[in-house]
Amino acid sequence: MKKLLAYTAIPVLAFLLTACGGGKKPETVKTTPEEILKAYQAGTAAGDKKFKGIKVEVTGTVGETDQDLNGVPFMTFALDNEVLPVFNFKKEQVKAVASLKAGDKVTLACVGAGELVRTPTFKDCEVMGGASAGGKK
Repeated sequence: MKKLLAYTAIPVLAFLLTACGGGKKPETVKTTPEEILKAYQAGTAAGDKKFKGIKVEVTGTVGETDQDLNGVPFMTFALDNEVLPVFNFKKEQVKAVASLKAGDKVTLACVGAGELVRTPTFKDCEVMGGASAGGKK
């Protein structure tokens, strides 16, 4: 019985240590759309290791903005690539996203959501500060 308890206690303790900060990740990672794309081009596992579940601040030039079928706004950055990371916003960010125009430079605060259909995705994004036209901040 003692061995059984020992075998179950170790994984539970490991989980609790990780949940309580034993496996700390950086609070916020500052990055660019190019760095995100490069990480995921190296492979899904590499990209997820660097960004999935991590808070990021990503700065770049707005490419396109739109809304999905549920009215959730999303955005891509202007990049020369077929696959573009997609940044999904909180629903209350509709007005902020609508004010963004292609060519604006903007910083977003998001959480990495992993790769979906070979596309790096981010969720719960918020526009940080104001965007400015012409790629200047």
